[in-house]
Amino acid sequence: MKTFSPSLTLRRQLRCLAPLLGAVWLLAGCGQSKDPAKLATRHDKVFASATGEIKEGWTAVVSALKSKDYAATLTAVGKLDSNPALTPEQKSGLRETAKAVSDEMYDLANQGDQNALNALKDLKKANSR
Repeated sequence: MKTFSPSLTLRRQLRCLAPLLGAVWLLAGCGQSKDPAKLATRHDKVFASATGEIKEGWTAVVSALKSKDYAATLTAVGKLDSNPALTPEQKSGLRETAKAVSDEMYDLANQGDQNALNALKDLKKANSR
């Protein structure tokens, strides 16, 4: 009889996330601003002509980002990134923004920022489901 292994489920999740995370790190712009809010503002142009679900998804990303809700931002990024109708420019902007958010969250968490630490806990809980 096969037994449930939480680590096996986590491995599957990590395998699914690995390409996205790898792309995020590769697409980070050299010498460009790493401030997530500035990046989002710069990438607004690529989403300006978007309609429907893509426009709503980007609005959710920006809204969560403005409130410094890292967990909600990264969750919204993941949901939007799975949309096959994204243009290459939109995917690039989304992933660059996600990397900046993730970097900022980890930097602040390493400095003991409670908001960032809570976001990491929330993301860990969400990934363990």
